[in-house]
Amino acid sequence: MRILIAIDDPETSDVAVSQVIGQVKASGTEVELLHVVDPFPERLAKTMGRQDTLDFAAARKKLRAYAEKLLIRVAERLQAAGFRVTTSIQEGDVRALILEEAKTWPADLVVLGAHPQKGIRWFFTSSISGDVAREAPCSVQIVRIPKCTVCVPDADSPEARRSRPAAWSGASFSSKAIVSHFRIRCGGHLC
Repeated sequence: MRILIAIDDPETSDVAVSQVIGQVKASGTEVELLHVVDPFPERLAKTMGRQDTLDFAAARKKLRAYAEKLLIRVAERLQAAGFRVTTSIQEGDVRALILEEAKTWPADLVVLGAHPQKGIRWFFTSSISGDVAREAPCSVQIVRIPKCTVCVPDADSPEARRSRPAAWSGASFSSKAIVSHFRIRCGGHLC
């Protein structure tokens, strides 16, 4: 099995990696970690440059260094679990690069995290995860970050393994079931 994990930030990558470790047998599974760097990070460039001259080169260099550290940390965790891991840092449009990599590598599954969007912002913006799910040439699992991380067990913890439905062995799983399985009641709200 070949799994492409789109890595964005530590929070979403931890949740995505926990899901993969908890759902898929490491034996015979290749994982590619992909991080996409924005070629024109305007906000960061403004803080690194002057008002009249934005320093995009310095901002891209800083983002690339951040991505390298993040990918090393995530790769080590997957390798410790027995997965074969490669990493890739690319620069450009996130949606297009995830879809292209899923097609050319080729991936059997794309896993990516979704940042919660609510209200009017959700209505007027398209999400990267939604676009990838619609257009990917393979299955896509969207991993949502729980509202309350204290209440949701780590997917590769013994408690989560015991409570996981039997249908999750190997590659046979439903991302809808996975998302709903990890939603639990906590203090009157649904995590």
